[in-house]
Amino acid sequence: MPRDAEIRQWVTKAREDAAAAVSLQTDQQGPAVIGFHCQQAVEKILKALLIACAEPFAKVHDLDYLLTLCEKHESSLASLRPDLATLTPFAVAFRYPTMREPDRAAADAAVLLVSRVIKQVEVLILARLNSP
Repeated sequence: MPRDAEIRQWVTKAREDAAAAVSLQTDQQGPAVIGFHCQQAVEKILKALLIACAEPFAKVHDLDYLLTLCEKHESSLASLRPDLATLTPFAVAFRYPTMREPDRAAADAAVLLVSRVIKQVEVLILARLNSP
C-alpha cells in the first residue's frame, strides 16, 4: 500500500475513534468507554505521524513511547506529554470491572483533549505529505 494511503487510513481511524467518543459522551455512556476511544484516537493519529515521518514503531498502546518517537521529528509535540499521560489509564486500567470507574469530568476532558491533539497532529501530517 502506498505510504500516503496508509497514513490517510490511520487518520480516518483516529477520527472515527474521536467521533465515537463524542457520540458516547452525548449518549451519557460510561466514562471508561469514552476515554478508551479518546486514547485510541490519539494512539492512531500519532502512529499516522510516525508513518509520515518514516519512523518505525512497535505495535503498542503506550502513548508516552509513541510521543517520544514523534518528538524526534516534531519537538513541538513535547508540550502534549502531561495531557497524554491522563489518557494512558483509559487504554487498559479502566477497561475491567475490578478497576474503579473514572469520573465524568475525566472523560469530558479527554474528549476535549483528543480534538485538540488530532487537529495539531493533522497539521504536521499534512505538511509532511505536501512537502517534496
